[in-house]
Amino acid sequence: PVWIFMDRKFLFGFVLFLLAQLLYPRSLPSQILCAFTGTIHGEILYSLILKKWGFPYIIGDRSCLDICALVIFFLLSWFMINKMITSITLKNNVLKENKAKLLK
Repeated sequence: PVWIFMDRKFLFGFVLFLLAQLLYPRSLPSQILCAFTGTIHGEILYSLILKKWGFPYIIGDRSCLDICALVIFFLLSWFMINKMITSITLKNNVLKENKAKLLK
């Protein structure tokens, strides 16, 4: 019943995005690697648990790849937003310094 308010793929993708941000806040490649290895380990563990009771499960199926694509989209979007904010902030600081020099 918890999954009803949001699609399972978006929720998993967002949770993996948050975990990658918490574990590696500064490095985009490390975040992507963390998200992929976490997804792969989760798929393997889930497959082993289901196999124990006789349910077939394909590791790395389309829904897993959709989740990975969403995580990459979230990570790259967040990275670009941070870069834009940093660029705007630096530009504003340079403009303020130039104004201060002109007033002196």
